[in-house]
Amino acid sequence: MLSLEDYVINTLGYRDIIKQWLDSNYKKKPLVIYGNPGSLKTTIANYILKDWVKVCFNIENSKKNINLEEYLELSLYKKSITMMFSNDTYKSLILDDLSHIQSCDKKLLQNILLFSKKK
Repeated sequence: MLSLEDYVINTLGYRDIIKQWLDSNYKKKPLVIYGNPGSLKTTIANYILKDWVKVCFNIENSKKNINLEEYLELSLYKKSITMMFSNDTYKSLILDDLSHIQSCDKKLLQNILLFSKKK
């Protein structure tokens, strides 16, 4: 039986695009998945990043007034213990609920945009 993620990827025909990005482009450019709420964006992201360590920043972080730069410094930039013992472990950043953040926290959205422009 197919998982929900496999079913969605097969149905939408994204398997080749995902494979191409994972095989060559993931270090060159980010993958942006956008759409209306409930359109399975997070499900697709979780499928793509199933073998990666996921760092997620969403509206819950905003509600807790967590500083984006501090959060990224502590969670994204530092190597985890599993990464110390394996060269095949990668971290990913999922910025979720951006439309909600846009409507509720303009300063956080501005910080996200500034972060996205950094190399």
